[in-house]
Amino acid sequence: RESSKGSLSLFYRSLLLVGPAEQLHYQKLWQKDCNNRISPDSWNMIWLSPSYRTQFFNIQVQFTKTLMRWYIPPYRLHRISSKFSPFCLKQCGLIANFIHNWWTCPFIRKFWEEVAEIIRMITSIHLPLTPEAFLLDYWDSSLGNLLSKQRIP
Repeated sequence: RESSKGSLSLFYRSLLLVGPAEQLHYQKLWQKDCNNRISPDSWNMIWLSPSYRTQFFNIQVQFTKTLMRWYIPPYRLHRISSKFSPFCLKQCGLIANFIHNWWTCPFIRKFWEEVAEIIRMITSIHLPLTPEAFLLDYWDSSLGNLLSKQRIP
């Protein structure tokens, strides 16, 4: 019995010796696109976000697909086959990479501004107009505390 306790303790100590995991590719891309360093603890919060924000599985899957950058933007489709146009599907005239499709396209940007205004009108909370807040459900802790206390009438 003592040897099994020692084995488990040895295994646990060896796990603690492992250094911090290298950032995953999608994390690096998000940080580049958002121009913001996101800590490992914050990434854990981002991953847990859909599980406590909604019970709807389809919304959780949508969030995970967006987070993992599962969607293939037009410029990547064009690299796969020249029959696809690399330009934005909203016809803004710009080449559409992932962050363009979800945030920087002028048409999409207007949508997010309207969403932020509706949230402000209903809750009186001014959410930061950033991809971290709207696409990753990530904001600083002071805003997070305010949101957790806010009740919608």
